[in-house]
Amino acid sequence: MKKFLIYVDILGFGPLAEKIGKEKDIESREVRNKFLEIINQKVDEAEKEKLIVGKSYGERDDWILVAENKENTFSTISKILNHHTGYTDYKEIPLEIAIGIGEYDERAGLDGRKLVCEPDTIDYLTTYTINKYREWYKEKYNTSIKETFIVITDNFYSELENFNKKKFCEEMSYKGKHFYYLPLNTIKKWAKTIDFFKKIGIEEKRYLQIENLYVQPKNFNEIKEKLNKEKIIFLIGDAEIGKTYTSIKLLLDSYNEGYDPVYYEEGKKKEQFDVMRDKFNNVLQNKTAVYFEDPWGKTEFESPEYIFRDIGNLINKVSGVDTRVIITSREKIFKKFEEKKEITEDLWQHVEKLKINIAYSKKNLKEMMEKYLAVFKPNWCENEKLKKLVFKAIDNGTLKTPMSIKKLIYSRASESNNEDILKLCIEKAAEETKIAFGTEITAMFEAKEYEKIVFLSFPYISDYFNLDFIKKSYGDILKVLNKNYGLDSINAKRFGDVLKFFEKEEVEVYLYGDEHKLKFSHPSYSDGFFHAINNKNLCENIFGNVLKELAKKDSAAWYVARAVANNFEKLPDDVRNLLFELAKKDSAAGGVAQAIVNNFNKLPEDVRNLLFKLAEKDSVAEDVARAVAKNFDKLPEDVRNLLFKLAEKDSAAGDVARAIVYNFEKLPEDVGNKLLFELAEKDSAAGDVAWEIVY
Repeated sequence: MKKFLIYVDILGFGPLAEKIGKEKDIESREVRNKFLEIINQKVDEAEKEKLIVGKSYGERDDWILVAENKENTFSTISKILNHHTGYTDYKEIPLEIAIGIGEYDERAGLDGRKLVCEPDTIDYLTTYTINKYREWYKEKYNTSIKETFIVITDNFYSELENFNKKKFCEEMSYKGKHFYYLPLNTIKKWAKTIDFFKKIGIEEKRYLQIENLYVQPKNFNEIKEKLNKEKIIFLIGDAEIGKTYTSIKLLLDSYNEGYDPVYYEEGKKKEQFDVMRDKFNNVLQNKTAVYFEDPWGKTEFESPEYIFRDIGNLINKVSGVDTRVIITSREKIFKKFEEKKEITEDLWQHVEKLKINIAYSKKNLKEMMEKYLAVFKPNWCENEKLKKLVFKAIDNGTLKTPMSIKKLIYSRASESNNEDILKLCIEKAAEETKIAFGTEITAMFEAKEYEKIVFLSFPYISDYFNLDFIKKSYGDILKVLNKNYGLDSINAKRFGDVLKFFEKEEVEVYLYGDEHKLKFSHPSYSDGFFHAINNKNLCENIFGNVLKELAKKDSAAWYVARAVANNFEKLPDDVRNLLFELAKKDSAAGGVAQAIVNNFNKLPEDVRNLLFKLAEKDSVAEDVARAVAKNFDKLPEDVRNLLFKLAEKDSAAGDVARAIVYNFEKLPEDVGNKLLFELAEKDSAAGDVAWEIVY
């Protein structure tokens, strides 16, 4: 069994005691006894707290201590260093400390002489690491060392995460001995961080390594400043964006500033509500920092009625003491709570947001990934090809949240060098992000907020809808849902209220020419909606009916066709059949053709065959040609051949020429050149070919 060994010796024990004795006019033996008593007391405390599992006192001024892990090793040393001699000008006892590792079987004795007699203990003691450091120091500075120092052996160094090794340990060699110097402040900081996580009850490595892993969101300084100034913040935002991780970092920073940390995790609702209601006087003391994680629910709103009143008492209490309170919530949940509160105070003044579209850039996510690789060292990180594959997934937006990075690192891919397994785990991590966003939308449906699903359907179908068109269609669709399906549109929120609910968060209004249009503010929201319509009732009763109603409008038909094809497998038959109906409309036929080509391999045969019928229409020729050229390498031969057939038609030649030039780089060189030469010989297309090539 691996054990961590700590050797502690009082530096200059005899001479220092003599010096203090003369200055204080006391006997040196009294000083020595006091020093031994102080260190022994700290060792006893470490033993009572189960930081050490064995010890041996050398009956002079040295100790060998045994710990189970690195964390307890650091905590033990920090505890020993945290003492006061009681003598003015001699606050701390100077110590020489060495850390190493030994292997012990089940029969090994870990106390007293038995520990000293173990082979690995003997090996550890005979490395003479401390002696070599003392000799090195005297040779370099021409004086004996008089201050506490810590050195570590090679085998302990190998236990430290790469990030810590490079940043904090100084490698040293002297007269054939190899060891490392570890600064006191570093080990004190590590030990304090470990103590913090013990206090709040977190053991997960990702949290224990937060100082090495954390990448600040862009607005971190604003968040921290608001907390310090106002004493309370509501940290709200999207799923998987790192609200909890950031809150724990704020709690740790507060702890390092002298605040006692208290953490009420999401699963402990009763404790959270009890504190918010009538126990906050016991918890919110001076120099206390408290974190309530998602007290009103994670995806669905849940809160007892009294909290709507008592939140005001909590805020008032905070204002009167030196405390800090952090409350996290997903934005939708917080908005519901804010609507139901029974106090006049505007809670939004205490809000800071973490949103997927503003918190982290791709550069930030790459920095985060580098830090995770340094700490967790997955097998694939030494393979440059696989490493590039992961960073490409950040570049192309597949991995887009801090949680998706964590999930990939925690996946089974970490134990593999297999490219296929890594790709699968990247897809799974990305899919789980979509599920998290989709769950929020599904929760709206379950809460019967149908008007919100109707509203979000518009930017999902297309981000080119005019805002006035959306407003009118929104009202029309709610009336249809109410009349035909009994869904309550009477109490539904008005369009302006729903727009206000989502605007500048999930959606944004933008100017296109002189028209105002609506789009999702980040692809994750569209991905979430895609996942949400896996809910059969939501898809059939709301989204499907939105598509059917919009299909009746010529200005929307094109986009409806694309949405039906893109989501074909999820939709009921009557909505799928819209493709056949829309194919008959001149305003939508081109959209149907493009949608079929773009989803060709996912569609049934009868829908695929519709493409060949549409290709016979001159008005659809350019749409078919563009879609085929764009997806050429993914399509079967009979679909590819549509390009050549269309090129033979004089009535379609010009359209085909434009489509080919527009997508020339996506075509095999021989195909593109052959088609252009053939088209250039046609009078009906020569001008278009020349124009497109020149311009």
